[in-house]
Amino acid sequence: MRKFLYASLGLVALVIAGLLVGPSLFDWNSYKPQIASAAKDMLGRELRIAGDIQLSVLPSPALSVKSVSFDNVSGADNSEMLALDEVEINVDISSLLQGKVVIKSVRLVRPMISLEVTKDGRSSWDIKFLASNTDAPTSKPTASSSESSGGLGFDISLESVKIEDATITYIDARSEQREEISNLTTEIMAASLYGPFEMEGAATVREIPTEFQISVGKIKPTGPLPVELTLSVRNTKAQVKFKGNLNELTPDAILEGTVEAKATDIARLAKQATGATLPFQLAKSLNMKAEVTASATTVGMNNLSLRLGEISFSGAIHGVLSPKAEIDIVMNANKIDLEPYFKKQIAETTVPNYSKLNSKSVSPKIPTPVATTFGHFALPKDIAARFDLGIQMATYNGGIIRDTVVQGALQNGVLRIERLSAALPSSSDFKVSGILAPAEGVPQFVGVITLKSDNLRGLTNWLGVSQSILPKSRLRNFSYTSKLRATPKKVEITAIGMQLDASKFSGGMIAEFRPKPGIGLRLEVDKLNLDAYLSKPRKPQNPSSNGTPTTIKSSSPSTPQITNNPAMILQKAFNFVDANIELGADQIIFMGETARNTTLNATMFERKIAIHQASIADFSGVGVSFAGSLDATGDTPKIGVNFKTSVHNFKHLARFTGIPTILSSRSLGKVSSEGRIDATLTKAAVEVSARAAGAQIKIDGTIEDYLAEPKFNLNTAITHPELKTALRKLAPSYRAAASNFGPLAVRARLHGTTKNISVQKIDAKVGPVTIAGRATFSASQKRSNLTADLKTGEVLLDLFLQPSLKPIDTSGSMNSHVASGSTSNRRKTADERKWSNETIGISVPTNIEADLKLEMVALTADKFRLKQPRLHAVINSGRLAIKSFKAKIFDGQLKAIATVEPRGKSAAITAEVSLEHLNTRNAVQTLIGEDRVTGPLSIAAKLTTVGHSERTFISALNGNATVQGQAQFLLTKEERNTLGFAAVGSTLLSTFLGNKVNALSKIAPISQLLATLDQAFGRNPANVSGQIQILNGVAQTNNLTISSQGNVATTKTTIDIPRWQFVSSTELVDNPKKEPLVTFDASGPLEAPSKTKVGGRLLRSGASKVQQQITNPIQKLLPRILGGGSSPQSSGATEPRKKIDPGDLLQGIFKNLKP
Repeated sequence: MRKFLYASLGLVALVIAGLLVGPSLFDWNSYKPQIASAAKDMLGRELRIAGDIQLSVLPSPALSVKSVSFDNVSGADNSEMLALDEVEINVDISSLLQGKVVIKSVRLVRPMISLEVTKDGRSSWDIKFLASNTDAPTSKPTASSSESSGGLGFDISLESVKIEDATITYIDARSEQREEISNLTTEIMAASLYGPFEMEGAATVREIPTEFQISVGKIKPTGPLPVELTLSVRNTKAQVKFKGNLNELTPDAILEGTVEAKATDIARLAKQATGATLPFQLAKSLNMKAEVTASATTVGMNNLSLRLGEISFSGAIHGVLSPKAEIDIVMNANKIDLEPYFKKQIAETTVPNYSKLNSKSVSPKIPTPVATTFGHFALPKDIAARFDLGIQMATYNGGIIRDTVVQGALQNGVLRIERLSAALPSSSDFKVSGILAPAEGVPQFVGVITLKSDNLRGLTNWLGVSQSILPKSRLRNFSYTSKLRATPKKVEITAIGMQLDASKFSGGMIAEFRPKPGIGLRLEVDKLNLDAYLSKPRKPQNPSSNGTPTTIKSSSPSTPQITNNPAMILQKAFNFVDANIELGADQIIFMGETARNTTLNATMFERKIAIHQASIADFSGVGVSFAGSLDATGDTPKIGVNFKTSVHNFKHLARFTGIPTILSSRSLGKVSSEGRIDATLTKAAVEVSARAAGAQIKIDGTIEDYLAEPKFNLNTAITHPELKTALRKLAPSYRAAASNFGPLAVRARLHGTTKNISVQKIDAKVGPVTIAGRATFSASQKRSNLTADLKTGEVLLDLFLQPSLKPIDTSGSMNSHVASGSTSNRRKTADERKWSNETIGISVPTNIEADLKLEMVALTADKFRLKQPRLHAVINSGRLAIKSFKAKIFDGQLKAIATVEPRGKSAAITAEVSLEHLNTRNAVQTLIGEDRVTGPLSIAAKLTTVGHSERTFISALNGNATVQGQAQFLLTKEERNTLGFAAVGSTLLSTFLGNKVNALSKIAPISQLLATLDQAFGRNPANVSGQIQILNGVAQTNNLTISSQGNVATTKTTIDIPRWQFVSSTELVDNPKKEPLVTFDASGPLEAPSKTKVGGRLLRSGASKVQQQITNPIQKLLPRILGGGSSPQSSGATEPRKKIDPGDLLQGIFKNLKP
């Protein structure tokens, strides 16, 4: 550099001397070639003057040269070593007359100086003075002149040298190092070329606006050279000062002194100087002081003290600069307090204001870390360094970090972190080792991270992370190790090996730092017991009275209320990161159940989420898998999901969910479902198919507002290939008369909300039965409403009923009971057999109102066929009312109304039943296949009862009934011995009153008398009438009559239905003025009377009298009824007279009535 300075000053002196010799009126531009040639002869490089040369003598000599350039060393990147727009020089004319050169001012405008070292080691400043073939001029100045001229033969002094907007570039092609100083503006003052020198100015160094002051003492042949330097960053209080001495001006010179540096705020300094944002922990003052000793080959900083905020370090730095730089750094701190460096940030954290956001606004984009621009990052290859940093103890948040060590080395442009370790609180250790080196122009760290803790709960508590919701037995043992590869653009974590308590994790992670970061995560766990980490749910202390969630309000009015708006959460997720996630777990224990082989493979990119696969092989007997996507690229997010489920163990699932196990796993068979959902945030289109118990269920349609108040419009279908098979699965013990029912197919359209459901277009085929109609359901907090209007085809009830059981054989019960003589035992047996004490649960819901209508084409049971039955039933306030029931049966009209009202465990029932104009001929023909009777018959009854079992209902039965109509019996003479009407009566009675009272038809007197009247009046209809009163289960009638042609049969009977006993008295009167023709009294159990008595005028007349009075039709018929032989007309002979025994008469009456 001194040679370059001498050459430059010599060049200036030559120009000045030449200009002063000639007159100022010369055209100096014509001398440019001579000046350039002289420069090349002297310096060996080209000097170019492209602009004008101007010289003025008065008032003082002044020289102006424009567009001057000087060539660089060959092989340099920049061909020009020096280029400037203009140079101005003013010389003191009086000093010239004295033989001295006093340069009053030198002004250099926009000089561009390029200092380079080529790959072969040649430098820009290696200039040979070719004129004398020496490195410097050969003239030997005097001591006094050389002191002022620097050995150039002139007395030269510089009052002011101003440099405006200069740029100095340094390039070392060997190490690819490049440095630049720009915007350099300074003023240099020197009493002589030997100083002393004063320099003050400003420049931009590494993009940092810097101000500087340099003071160098006078250069003397012997003795130290004082040097002072002050550097500061513009508009800040950051400053570096050096004060010392250079012991001599030789290559072996040693620089000694003190360096001090200070800054009030490192983070603010970086922000002001470069715009970079540093961690808040560096928002601290900095003070540094050291004793410096340096030479051309060595450097040392002893008694180094460094203070950052409240943290103090001490140490030393020593190094060798030649032939290759090698530096050793040792820094230590005894105790530091980290509390102020972290607590302040937490205190200054502000809650973001969400109050201006609404459903239509887009959430603010989550800021990402500011990317640091590294340019072409490189660590110096020609410098080797070792460092050893240690902190004996650090305190933070009440804990102590011990023995923090950072050790490593820099070698060949690679920084090796041999050890970064610390002993953390709660028996925890942290270690990092690796290599930092350039990779594609950016820094890259490759290493290993290890963390181990015997008390993770204590460690996380120390870090300020609360685990109050986790059981105290969790978060104990923890270990983590992984490989790390990190650059400012990407972080790769591989070979993760982590153990948390008893769970082992493995996997890897990649994070890319883009304007929107990208994350790739793969994590697998062998077994994770979530139950061990989840606290038991607590009961809410102040639940909302109306059942709605309670909103927690902030105590501060300025604290925003943040809602769980799905759209807002989704926007935040999309704005925050792109991600690719693969998760897997062999076992996850949740709510006491184990989820096996759980997987999730999902991607979130460019406002799209793709779930490639998500599955659970088995959880509580159920397997689930689904895949889908969420597309938020448009104004409305779109969701598409395909799913499958399968039930492996329904019993296990039922036990877990608490659902009653109506069906066994065997009955259900394979249970599965699959489907697809396509949705926006407001509407979903669903298509679902499920299979269970051999049936298939299909649902398709739309659901709107499913996140708030769902509104659905769905088509549903339930099918099964065989209805009977489906019913057998529901009730394995069920047996039906029909071997097969046919398929089940139910279709309907569901429309409404969860509170108001409308079932329209019901189209069902339940085996042989068709059903159509509609129904609605509405729910409210107080009471729900149900309406249904259904129509069916003909229902063959016998197909669905179980085959009838054989009746109890009571044919010999009368004789056996009489023989036993135990009436009480007999009554108890019959009583218990008829009425059960088992509770009949009749429950009418009080929280629902219903209006049900049912129409059938026909209802057929056994030989009974109800045509066009119509039912209208209403449920209101816990009361069931049969508003009307109408049907046609045997050409008659059946009508009924009824009410059922639960009263505690019992129920009150009222009913009104009427059967008008029953065609008895059709009824008898249908029921017994005989054409024996004809005539219309009407029955009306009003009944009430209260109870909870068969016995209590029968015991509380009250009401009345009327019978009215006509009966004409159609028996031929040849069929007179057949009591067809008795069979008819038995069948009809069992039909209307049920199997429990079948035996009522075996009350022989009524049937026998009807048969007698029919024989007597076979060609004339008989009038039938009567009233029946029922009180507490006891039915009583005094006027049940059948009359025709002056013959009247009157029955008075009392039937104790609860006890299954009766007392009956019947009179057959052919002449009101005479004693009844026949009387019959009976009592005892209904199915087998134990006491009977036959009397009347007919019996006392004797057999001979019977033979003589054959003109009476009744008398003609009676012998055959009583078991006698043929009539005289038929036999043609006279039989001997026989005395009629009352016992024989009784047996004759009952001979055809035995079961």
